[in-house]
Amino acid sequence: DARFPAAGDFAEGRARVRVGDSWGYIDAIGALVIAPRFHEARDFSEGLARVKPDVKWGYIDPAGSLAIDARFARARDFSGGLAQVKLETR
Repeated sequence: DARFPAAGDFAEGRARVRVGDSWGYIDAIGALVIAPRFHEARDFSEGLARVKPDVKWGYIDPAGSLAIDARFARARDFSGGLAQVKLETR
């Protein structure tokens, strides 16, 4: 879509899109369903998407609500009910 300079693949009914300097999510008809408010964002996996609202990673649900607080230095997608994360140790 020409409205978005960058976009990810559809996963679980949502695709990440960049609007300006932020990332949000669209549905299958192209409607923006999660406002662009993340510095970085990844595809949905097992009902959650990892996002970086500021300097740490967290996870949102398909409605855009923060399901797991953004407190991880690194984070991976969920697989088999688990996700690899790294906490700051300092």
